[in-house]
Amino acid sequence: GLLRDMLLRDVHRGHGHCGVDYMCGKVGQGFHAERLRSAAVSVRQHCVFCARFCATFPKNWNVPCGGPLFDISSLMKLPAYSVVGIDYVSLAPKVKALVCVCAATRHCTLLYTPREDSRCSLDALRELSLMFGRPLCVFSDRAAYFRSSSFLDGLKKLGIQSVHLASRSPYEGSLYERRNLEVRRLLRFFGELPSLRRLLATFDSTSVADVASLRSRPLGISSVSEEVNIICPDSLCFGYIRRTDRLTEPLFELSPGLSRGEDDDSDVDLVLESAPVRQGASGFLPTGALGAPPRRLSAVRNSFLSFHFQWLKDRSTRNARGGSRGRVGLVSFVADELVFVKS
Repeated sequence: GLLRDMLLRDVHRGHGHCGVDYMCGKVGQGFHAERLRSAAVSVRQHCVFCARFCATFPKNWNVPCGGPLFDISSLMKLPAYSVVGIDYVSLAPKVKALVCVCAATRHCTLLYTPREDSRCSLDALRELSLMFGRPLCVFSDRAAYFRSSSFLDGLKKLGIQSVHLASRSPYEGSLYERRNLEVRRLLRFFGELPSLRRLLATFDSTSVADVASLRSRPLGISSVSEEVNIICPDSLCFGYIRRTDRLTEPLFELSPGLSRGEDDDSDVDLVLESAPVRQGASGFLPTGALGAPPRRLSAVRNSFLSFHFQWLKDRSTRNARGGSRGRVGLVSFVADELVFVKS
């Protein structure tokens, strides 16, 4: 029983978290074992990634994680990480990582950052550009560090377009939040293990790079005659299988990069500037995400109330603090004006 379970686990992990029939077929080719199918079912049920992911993700895997507003054909013709969603996730107390997700392939990359600010975010995107190439567009939420002038100017120098999404916008595609929840779900499951709790007590930043569990998660199956291939984010990202019906090579649309001389300094900025610029056709961005105001009544109401109530709260707070300190020149309110009263 022990050798049988070890063989089943090796087959399950080595073939893209395959199913029960595939496991039994592979083991049955060279060995005879009793209760093989029931053991294969038990191995798959106790697999961490299959148990936490396969039962919760939709079957229409070919729709990009940004939602149906994206043009999947245009995205798949571009290299991986051309359209990226970013967000921060807390791996442990005082341990932050920037989650970078490719919109087309669902490939996920975690980059450790010492702080959660605009400078660290820009450095992480430069590191991502060195790993996978410079993105065309970066999606993020409306956090202060993503809207700062230093972050936007840095992206502009790199030639990266920035698109901010709000949680209450009707065109929100949950590009980064869904990836954030996936990472949190996986880490929360592992965080219950006592050995991992002791590991996170002395956290090593290099361990963030090991996200093979998210990249090897099975998304679908491609069958060519008798050959069955498991499709995962790694295969989509690196071009092994770009579609479900046929095998293709990765498609690149690149323009020639800048020439570099022998005396040029090998600085990160120079390397990024000399990299080829990706050219994307129209349609790789979601429709309605750029320059479109909210249309739903609830979105308009929430946007209006959140802004004006915050403005009123700040104004009332300044007035209350000024009065308590005995300052001269308090803000005067007219009759029938809405204010916040602190008890």
